[in-house]
Amino acid sequence: MLSGFSRSQKIKALFLQVNTQAGSKSARAQWCTPFNRTNIINQFREYKNSILFGTDSFWEGIDVPGEALELLLITKLPFDVPSEPLIAARMEEIKKAGGNPFFEYSVPEAIIKFRQGFGRLIRNKNDFGVVIVCDNRLSRMRYGQQFLNSLPVNAKIIKDKKELFSELEEWFSKAKNN
Repeated sequence: MLSGFSRSQKIKALFLQVNTQAGSKSARAQWCTPFNRTNIINQFREYKNSILFGTDSFWEGIDVPGEALELLLITKLPFDVPSEPLIAARMEEIKKAGGNPFFEYSVPEAIIKFRQGFGRLIRNKNDFGVVIVCDNRLSRMRYGQQFLNSLPVNAKIIKDKKELFSELEEWFSKAKNN
């Protein structure tokens, strides 16, 4: 499982919680930073029952084909931080030209990054997997449908935890038997 986060504090807290609960059992939780990225990714490929927690840099440039990566958890949609100087300048240009910076810049850029994150899961014709997006903006905001329409498969929105686990169990059972 690969989990993408945008904030280091959140990832570190969840990493510590998972490591504490899993102990030295079957799960192997790893927290990846840009400094140890290659080593951690190699370990992730090697250990089947591992969980890799990655920050924003994991939206692109990761290649983990096969069974090592079958579940991708996206905690929130990958919008750029609007206060970053380069982003703010681009958005200001659009605004000055009479446009809507959010819909003309932020949403399209986030969709590109979202598709890149989705692409971490399927690297060759034999790969399969599930993407879980925990951001309810996909179903409650009008731009959410744009994200869903950008995907190469039909997405299913599930709001109930019990239904989610049932769907996952059924899907993985079918996928493993094919």
